[in-house]
Amino acid sequence: MNHGEIVSFLWGVADLIRDTFKRGKYQDVILPLTVLRRIDCVLAPTKTKVAKGDYPYGIPVPGKPHLVESPYSPGKYIDVEGFPPGTEVKDPYTDKIFLVP
Repeated sequence: MNHGEIVSFLWGVADLIRDTFKRGKYQDVILPLTVLRRIDCVLAPTKTKVAKGDYPYGIPVPGKPHLVESPYSPGKYIDVEGFPPGTEVKDPYTDKIFLVP
């Protein structure tokens, strides 16, 4: 998209909301939508993995209820106290995501 197309698109969106929202209330709509779009863009690389459920589970450490062994870093333990089962956790050694068992 070039600059002219982006400007045209933005003015088109402004025309769509012009009759729906009062002029002073645009900020109440545009800012949250912009933030949601940014979050969507940032999380896009992990969206398909989360939808498929491709993340492996951590391996429970016998006798230590709040520790799991990372599936990516054998021999490295991670404290998952306070995280419910199925929660995504980032391995601090590899920055890869796994699930709490």
